[in-house]
Amino acid sequence: MNQEQTLSISDQLPLVTSPDILKKAVIYKLDSHISGRGELAFPCLPGMLDHYTNIVESLFSHLGRPMPKERQLQLRQMIERKLAEGFNVSTTSILVIQYELVKPPKKGMACQVTVRSPSLGEQYESWVEKRKPPLFGSYPDARVLATVAEFGENISLKILDVGGGTGRNALPLARKGHNVDVLELTPAFIEQLEIAIATENLSMNVVKGDILDPLTRMQPAFYQLAIATEVVSHFRDVEQLRLFLAKMSDFICPGGINSEY
Repeated sequence: MNQEQTLSISDQLPLVTSPDILKKAVIYKLDSHISGRGELAFPCLPGMLDHYTNIVESLFSHLGRPMPKERQLQLRQMIERKLAEGFNVSTTSILVIQYELVKPPKKGMACQVTVRSPSLGEQYESWVEKRKPPLFGSYPDARVLATVAEFGENISLKILDVGGGTGRNALPLARKGHNVDVLELTPAFIEQLEIAIATENLSMNVVKGDILDPLTRMQPAFYQLAIATEVVSHFRDVEQLRLFLAKMSDFICPGGINSEY
C-alpha cells in the first residue's frame, strides 16, 4: 500500500492576500475572455494625418492595448500612404480602419487600413437618405441671377445647368420663363426635379449623365448660357478640368456665356 505523500509547509506555495496582486491576477485571466472589434472612418484628407493618428492611438490605449513605438510608426506610415491614395482618387474617398483585439495567448490589436471611394452620385444618394433638404441652399446663386440679368429683361434664354442637383438654380430660372436643361448624374436628384417639373408645368428637361463622360453629349452650339455651380471642386486633375471646359464650350452658341462658380 502506497503511503500518501504530503507537502511540508515549507514546500507549499505562499498564500497571496494582497488585493493588488489578486486584482492583477483576475484581470490577466479575464483578458483572455475579452473580445472586441470596430471600425473608424475618416475623410481622405492628408493634412489631417496627425489628428487621425492621435485618435487611433488614443482609442487603442483606452481599450487597454497601447501600441509600442515601432507599431505606432508603422500604422502612421500606412495611414499616410492610404490618405494620399484616396485623396488622389476622389474627394469623396474614405479612409477605413478596422481593428480587433487579437486572441490569446497573443496580445495587442490587429488592424487593417483600406480606402473606400464612393462615386459622387453614391455620395449624393447618401445625402438624400441622411440629410434634410435643402441640400444645396434655399436660394438661387446670386451670381447666376446677375449673369442672366446681363442678357436684358423679357428674354427667354436657353440655359444648360450642369450638375443641377435638386434645382437650386434651374427651378427659379425655369419659373422666370427660361428654357432650362439640367445635366445631373444622381438618380434621387433627377426624381425630385421631374416631380417639380410635372407639378409646376415648367419648360425644363432633365438628362441623366456625367459631364466628364465622353459619351454624354448635349446639343452643340445650342445654349445661350451654361452654368455649373459647385462642380469644378470635384475634379481631381487638370485633364478633367480641360475636358469639362471644352465640352461646356461646345454647348454654347455664338455670343453665349459659359459660367462656372
